Amino acid sequence: MRLVVDEDQPADAEALAEAFAGPRHERWTGVELGGQEGVLPRLEVWLAGAVTPYGRLRATREAAGRGLVGWVLERGMPAVWNRGSLACLALRQAPQATGGRYELGVIAHGSDRVQIASHLAGAVLRFNDEARNAGEPVVRAFRHDSPSLPDGVAVEKPSVRLTIA
Repeated sequence: MRLVVDEDQPADAEALAEAFAGPRHERWTGVELGGQEGVLPRLEVWLAGAVTPYGRLRATREAAGRGLVGWVLERGMPAVWNRGSLACLALRQAPQATGGRYELGVIAHGSDRVQIASHLAGAVLRFNDEARNAGEPVVRAFRHDSPSLPDGVAVEKPSVRLTIA
């Protein structure tokens, strides 16, 4: 497995690797999506601005087979972490749906696995309530000295400030 992080986001590789040696915690949100809806990419962009720190956990099928992560997507799954715990987005077939419906959830590891899973699951629920049906996200770049920003989630980058609305 590999955690891909953006610049200047601290991550203790040893502590996070150690977290996977212990039990996992699952938190399912009840938020469903269809395979052709195109919601997952919008959710990922929204999460990149809504949770800190934010990265992508890339895992092998073997790691999924051992139960360390959920279904493996080639590009990885959104993840958040703290000192020694990590939570990543997960998908499963929706329990009550037939064919092509998936439920979003979180799989977390480490000593704070319950809290960090709740943090990421809460962000998924906020997206579902606030942004899911708002259309495609609009990303705008501003100089750091811009006097005001439009409504949306702000993401600080070394050379610009991004807003996602």
